[in-house]
Amino acid sequence: KIVLQCFNASENADFIKIGNAATEKEMNAEISFLQQKRVYSTFDIPQLLGSISRADGATFNIQITKEFVGDKVEPILTQEIVEIYKELSKDKKNGLEFSHGDFAPWNLKRNGDKYTLFDWEHCGYRMPGFDLMHYATIVQKVLNGKELSEAFDEGLKNIHQFLPYFAIEKEDFLKEFEKLRTQIS
Repeated sequence: KIVLQCFNASENADFIKIGNAATEKEMNAEISFLQQKRVYSTFDIPQLLGSISRADGATFNIQITKEFVGDKVEPILTQEIVEIYKELSKDKKNGLEFSHGDFAPWNLKRNGDKYTLFDWEHCGYRMPGFDLMHYATIVQKVLNGKELSEAFDEGLKNIHQFLPYFAIEKEDFLKEFEKLRTQIS
């Protein structure tokens, strides 16, 4: 998959994702999500401007979104991040909750007091608490170099600072985390 930031004469930019058969499932998931034009109060999502699919005879899958601006998000769990997770996870189905799938600081931008959550390729329904646990675990694993089990334990401690009664089955989470990370890599 290739992601381009393209500027036009008025200095506005569009983000263009181009993918082949290897990224088709993920790109179609993101396009489908963005076409729903969901509205959230604690964060924004990118505005889909257009898409072309290999299923429609195109050589590549192409997705174009309006530019979203902002600063990088610090890789720490905050009350604002917890609130984003709470709003996102309100959508429940068959004992599962809606999940971004790769909820992490590098998929968020902050512009003033508003966040934009992007890269929705892995969205879907997952076990309750998955996204918040993913956020807390991925920071410990990727940025702090912890082994996955230890990253989970450290992440859970961080979550308990904000949600003392938060619980998630460790083994089930670790299996889903590993499955998802192999798809993302």
